[in-house]
Amino acid sequence: VELPSRETLEEWLSERRGGRVRVLTPQRGEKARLVAMAARNAESGFRAEHANQEDRRRVLETLQSTLGLPRLPVRMECYDISNTQGTESVGSQVTFENGTPNKARYRRYKIRTVAGSDDFASMREVLLRRLTRGVEEDDLPDLIVVDGGLGQLGAACGVREEMGLDGPPIVA
Repeated sequence: VELPSRETLEEWLSERRGGRVRVLTPQRGEKARLVAMAARNAESGFRAEHANQEDRRRVLETLQSTLGLPRLPVRMECYDISNTQGTESVGSQVTFENGTPNKARYRRYKIRTVAGSDDFASMREVLLRRLTRGVEEDDLPDLIVVDGGLGQLGAACGVREEMGLDGPPIVA
């Protein structure tokens, strides 16, 4: 597309670059084919990303419906406890926002108060620390997922009840 203010754009880009910049609008030949291919690629990428966003939204709506959640689980935090042969226990938190990982919100918690490999007590410690901070900062997820069974779920729900919270919902 021929730009109406091509000269102004060239001048501004030249200043930023520190050297001459020319803005061309190829009409035929190899350069015109490259521009057309770039436009098709951009459109294809836009459509794919838009479709992925719609797919993730449908998955989140299905999850909300299946689990009977009060609202869409836009931000989910998932927790697991691991240790090395019963020592050096750590809790891991991974976070998903709008169905995609948000690595900036990943956390690792060194277990401070539990000796040995007590998964339930370790889960309790991690969630007590996280939910306490979440309440202080008004930053709670829409859903908590704990890796484990009834014991881990009970520990997680116990922390929430101990703190007097109605949410977030917790699943295991």
